[in-house]
Amino acid sequence: MPSVVRSSPVTSPHSVSPAENEGFERHEWSSVYASSNEAYKKLQTLRCPPLAQIADKGAGFRSLADAWADTTTSHGRLMLTVLGGLAEFERDLIRARTTEGRERAKANGVKMGRPPKLTPHQKKEAIKRRDHGDETLAEIGRSYNVSGWTIARLR
Repeated sequence: MPSVVRSSPVTSPHSVSPAENEGFERHEWSSVYASSNEAYKKLQTLRCPPLAQIADKGAGFRSLADAWADTTTSHGRLMLTVLGGLAEFERDLIRARTTEGRERAKANGVKMGRPPKLTPHQKKEAIKRRDHGDETLAEIGRSYNVSGWTIARLR
């Protein structure tokens, strides 16, 4: 079964093509997905507008696996609205916890990010060799097992 089908009470389901969606404004048509996860991924891939904008155009959203995920009914719209609010709340909680954890780690002296390739002594030595000008950046980099670009960025 294709992941996206378009059906009407009069005809059997068939695959949707972009040309078929052109000028589509009838309430009797719906996009139907096998699962809400699949629908979410598909909508994200297509950079699809929010469900409210889809409804304004007269289209609906319906999940085959989850009967409650159906924007063609009032109950389905309510459930999707509530779940959307819960998802937003959960994202905010995750963001707050992550921020708190990072601040706590920094207060404990943890350095964030990738560890430096060169020690402070190696940096001073590489800068001195680079500024002297007898060797190329690639040669200096090879001696420290880094690229010439790493040597060029040193300050």
